[in-house]
Amino acid sequence: MWRGPRRVLLVCDDTVRRRALADALAGFDVVEADDAGDAADAVDDAIAVVLAGPDVAPGLRDVVRERTPAARLVILGADGAGEDAVPPDAGPALLRLVVRLAVERAAAENRRRIAEDDRWSLAIENGALRSFSYAAAHDLRTPLRHVAGFADELLEDHAGALGGEGRALARHIVDGCVRLDRTLEQLLRLARADRAEVERQRIDLSALVRSVVDETQREGAPPIELECQERVEAVADPHLLRLALLNRKCSPRPVWAGAGRT
Repeated sequence: MWRGPRRVLLVCDDTVRRRALADALAGFDVVEADDAGDAADAVDDAIAVVLAGPDVAPGLRDVVRERTPAARLVILGADGAGEDAVPPDAGPALLRLVVRLAVERAAAENRRRIAEDDRWSLAIENGALRSFSYAAAHDLRTPLRHVAGFADELLEDHAGALGGEGRALARHIVDGCVRLDRTLEQLLRLARADRAEVERQRIDLSALVRSVVDETQREGAPPIELECQERVEAVADPHLLRLALLNRKCSPRPVWAGAGRT
């Protein structure tokens, strides 16, 4: 598959004829080769391979199919079984047309293969991220609750010995554990989000943004500058959208909600 320059590989063992064919393909990025060895070295960057005859460069077809399966073979004087055939007496205009169509078909197939590979890569990365989020959230919650429990015991059983400052610090520990527990719960929900069916509905985005900001401010999140246009509506899954907004809550950047902007 190609993610860089795409070339037309022209293979012909007759120098004079090869030059004539190259002239006929003016406008394409043509790389010339006179035998199978030279052609094999250049085939990886080829989006189309033009063979000057059905008997030219024996074995090159298998090399092309193995190393660049999306590339198209254009064979002059062949019956065209499985390839783009050009009659032996074809003029330059017909040759250019066949090669152009071959390049377009190969490019379309290449885009399809790249998109498929990208989808697989994204699925693997998302799977790894979900596994990490789930493991981190699940494994951290138990020790976190132990910390909160010990701080609660200090407040309940040893409040007098702690003094005012000690009690305030213990309450900060408990409050911090509560906030972190909620964050871990959000991580777990995100890790499970793709398993749930998306339920799209019309929602008041302005109201949702304000509720998320109010919630995070009550929990002690960094101050957020909010400019929110009234009655901005959207069609989305309210649960997933709320999760997305909650996971922006630590960002110090301004949040803006309004028609035509995101």
